Amino acid sequence: MIYCNECVYPAVSVLLDIGSDGVCSGCRTHKEFLNVSEESWKQKERAFEELILKHKSKDYYDCVIPVSGGKDSYYQAHIICEKYNLKPLLVTYDHNSWLPEGDHNRNQMKKDLMQII
Repeated sequence: MIYCNECVYPAVSVLLDIGSDGVCSGCRTHKEFLNVSEESWKQKERAFEELILKHKSKDYYDCVIPVSGGKDSYYQAHIICEKYNLKPLLVTYDHNSWLPEGDHNRNQMKKDLMQII
């Protein structure tokens, strides 16, 4: 069994590429993320805002956000509505086995976002 020298994840547990230095692809990506400068993040945000202005709809939805009712999709939808003033179309796949908590969260997300928009 081969393990990452930094996070100690085994190479077989997920699709990790362990390099010749013994460090997995997840750890390498994390280090790259930490080295992104504040100015670079600001440039990325400006580019995103320009993209929004170019494609913002006057009549329909501005973007599509896949949601599950979990905290990540809830946060994404909230930021898109609150910070960027967009009208997202929230989509989900109903596979008939959602937990009642997931149903509740998605319904609550819809109510919360309708108040913002």
